[in-house]
Amino acid sequence: MPNHYTTIAICSPGDDFDSNDFNNRHGETNLCEIVSPIPKELAGIIAGYPPARFRNKNTGEYWTVDCNGPMSDREMWDRVPLSPEEIQEVVTATGAASWYDWCISNWGTKWGTYRTKAFRLGGDAHPVLVTFESAWNPPSILDKIARWLKEECGFEAVTFVGFDPADDSVKELKDLQTPTIDANGIASDVPM
Repeated sequence: MPNHYTTIAICSPGDDFDSNDFNNRHGETNLCEIVSPIPKELAGIIAGYPPARFRNKNTGEYWTVDCNGPMSDREMWDRVPLSPEEIQEVVTATGAASWYDWCISNWGTKWGTYRTKAFRLGGDAHPVLVTFESAWNPPSILDKIARWLKEECGFEAVTFVGFDPADDSVKELKDLQTPTIDANGIASDVPM
């Protein structure tokens, strides 16, 4: 299955919308993270079973920069699996065992959005297209993204369409379902 799903928001702008300004401030932005941030309790927890953290071999400090773990000096870090008690504590606090499961459960996609760009079109109405990509399918929180676009940009209306690379089709996006998460904090019903 192709990994990158393109979503296009067709927006009716306020007269003052500046696509260059939007792209400078929000280009490449994860819109999912803006409207529904990943809980801080999941910082540094690496997806896997069991979930784990990376601990520096020299300092004993845990990696907290992102959810991917260290890339350039990985040999300086130990992968430390979370204990069952730590997993339960994280699940109790966030509803998920890792960033991955949380994102799937709360966003409907594993990475949120990326490659965000706005384009102002010509014509009397001057519509704006805001495009972004996500993994597998569109985010399930398009209603929150639409609300943010209206508030941030002054758009009067936002309609979403998606380009599905699996069958080269364009679809109007509405009534999206969020995958469920089980009692262990693991996402189920994940599209693959």
